[in-house]
Amino acid sequence: GYLVSEAHYKKHLSDYITHVAGHEGKNSLLSILKLKKYASELSAYCHDLKTQTLIGMEIKLTELGEQ
Repeated sequence: GYLVSEAHYKKHLSDYITHVAGHEGKNSLLSILKLKKYASELSAYCHDLKTQTLIGMEIKLTELGEQ
C-alpha cells in the first residue's frame, strides 16, 4: 500500500477544509449567507507553522450581517 506521512496528511486535510469552507456553489456557506443578505464575500485560508496549521476565514459582512 501507499504510506502517507503525518505531515502530508495534515497538509492535505487543511487544504480540504479550506476548500470546502471557501466553496461558493449551491448550498455553500457563502450562498446561504448571501441568500439571507448577511455577507457578500468569503475566503478561507491555511498557514502552515512549525508544529501546527492555522486555518482561517474572512467574511465580508453586509450592513444586515453586522447587526
